[in-house]
Amino acid sequence: MCFQFDVYRNPSGRTREYQPYFMIIQHDYYDDLSTRLILPLSYRKNLNGQFHPAVPLVNIDFQTFFLNTAGITHVDKKKLNNKDYICNLRSARSSVISAIDALITNT
Repeated sequence: MCFQFDVYRNPSGRTREYQPYFMIIQHDYYDDLSTRLILPLSYRKNLNGQFHPAVPLVNIDFQTFFLNTAGITHVDKKKLNNKDYICNLRSARSSVISAIDALITNT
């Protein structure tokens, strides 16, 4: 079972190079659905200094990544593998919710 704010390695060979991880943002209540709503995590160096509330920074294993909120997408639950689990970033909850709000409202 996966949980909200869990971070996984990106299984896609096509996007893994610049988005090595993704975060599940879908609430656990919707566990019976076949997909999970996710935000890609990209290397900070790819942000090019353009900070915005919609792209908060998070740290994983002493590296800084940004949540690519504009890249919000979904993944099939069947593609989530326990061996790809990295961590849970529940501590970033307010930043994630603020980022989604900023994406929608531009505030």
